[in-house]
Amino acid sequence: MKIFICGSISIKKLSDSSIKNLKNIMQKNYTVLVGDALGVDLNIQKFYNDNEYNNVVVYHINDFPRNKICDKFQSKKCNFDEKLEDKNNKEREKQTFKDEKMVQDCDFFYCIWDGKSKGSYTNIKKAIDSKKTFIKIECDEKEYVYYNNGAINNNSYTLTMLKNKIDEIFEKNNGYSLKEVFDILKEENAQHKIKFDDFKKNLVKAKLLEVLEKDKKVVYCPVEKRYGIENLYKGKPSSYRYTGEFIDLARKVFDVNYKEPSLFSC
Repeated sequence: MKIFICGSISIKKLSDSSIKNLKNIMQKNYTVLVGDALGVDLNIQKFYNDNEYNNVVVYHINDFPRNKICDKFQSKKCNFDEKLEDKNNKEREKQTFKDEKMVQDCDFFYCIWDGKSKGSYTNIKKAIDSKKTFIKIECDEKEYVYYNNGAINNNSYTLTMLKNKIDEIFEKNNGYSLKEVFDILKEENAQHKIKFDDFKKNLVKAKLLEVLEKDKKVVYCPVEKRYGIENLYKGKPSSYRYTGEFIDLARKVFDVNYKEPSLFSC
């Protein structure tokens, strides 16, 4: 069986629970699929190299892996389609393609997540959408687990429960950019042809957003601050990200013909 192990670059040290999980994987002789990035990827490689466990495949997008610390590990280059071969494509898009390939190739999925990184969040969502046999997410010293046998207990979730929990964690730590809010609602309402600029105007009209000028730069911010998360630059608010509650309110103005003066009284 193949297990894709991934995680956040910000995590520099494996926790005791992570080490316990990695040992269990080794004891079951699973084939480990891992990337070539720093952070969790490199820590996984180091752990299995230190334990002389070589049933490991390092996935990469270039001719050679960026990080591969053991010659006995296998390596697998992920070849792009013609669109991604274009040199103008961002590195992140190519790495995302590699991660998608790893999700496709695995039977089981295990992620060591900081609750913030979007790359790991995307991988988790893809594993859930792919309905992998076993999914385990480790985040903030807690574990969230899905088994496909349908059994639910205090430590396991259905796919829907797991998806909602992961969204909750990501939203709490990150929120959504205004463009991401727009994209989410646009996907839900494909029949509406509203443009992003008109959407922002509607939000201002509905008194969900206000427009401020900071350092000669226009900044949109929530009228009610509980719906926003400040992004700081040099200790000062530079922009905002938005909560799931804000998205719920914004749904009501996602219409090119929106004319309501306000959704709530402040």
